[in-house]
Amino acid sequence: MERIIVYGVGNLFQKYRKEIESIYQVVAYCDINVEKVKKIGQLISRENLAKEVMQYDFILVIPSDAYVIMRELSEKFNVPYEKMRTFIPKCDKGVYQNLPDILFHGKYMEDAVIFVLLQKIHVKPKDIQYIEIGLDNVIKGSATYNLYKLGARGVIFVNPYDTFNEEKSLYRSQDICIYNNFIKLSLPQLVMDNNYNLIVIHNLDIININIFKYADLMSKVRILFLSEATKKNVTILLNMGFHWYTTIKSRILIMYR
Repeated sequence: MERIIVYGVGNLFQKYRKEIESIYQVVAYCDINVEKVKKIGQLISRENLAKEVMQYDFILVIPSDAYVIMRELSEKFNVPYEKMRTFIPKCDKGVYQNLPDILFHGKYMEDAVIFVLLQKIHVKPKDIQYIEIGLDNVIKGSATYNLYKLGARGVIFVNPYDTFNEEKSLYRSQDICIYNNFIKLSLPQLVMDNNYNLIVIHNLDIININIFKYADLMSKVRILFLSEATKKNVTILLNMGFHWYTTIKSRILIMYR
């Protein structure tokens, strides 16, 4: 049984405490509300999380805004991102059945939905070739990083940041990594390659082009994630043979074929 630290002991944790403790050996807890933690078990402060978690398997982040919390723990308290996971209650798993036991990095669990759709359309992760547009980091918030770890390859467009070159070499050396502001120059070449079956666009405004005019780029796409999609976008995609799957947080349109 994995030994973990639970971050967040509020109502969500209380609701699923029995389930969590049946799956994991909880050795300690962390929460801004220190007094609440003291009533439950051993307390670890946020300042000590980065050191303490190295003794255990990972930190299970419970709050509904888990991604925001994980980013804060990483940036302010130096907690390794790979040592954090989010929690999906069994009763919520529905579409998330049979997911691999990995940390999902997507801001809205986009990467979890990708695994669900891959099962639905009977495509293996290693057979995916992706384009992901509008990232701020090669891992954090990426819907394709887990696919990369399972053998998929593709192109990611990322905003510049201080450790980009180092992290690109460490974590995505076999991907093509391009700055977002070069997408207009890069897209015609991508169209020529014409082998991409997954496209994730986190911010449609960032590319400032009509992605739909590149019909060749879309011809082999099986799964499409589109942030801030319009009704017109949906109509075009339906006419291209896509099926509407779901919308996450009323922001991200997910379609497949």
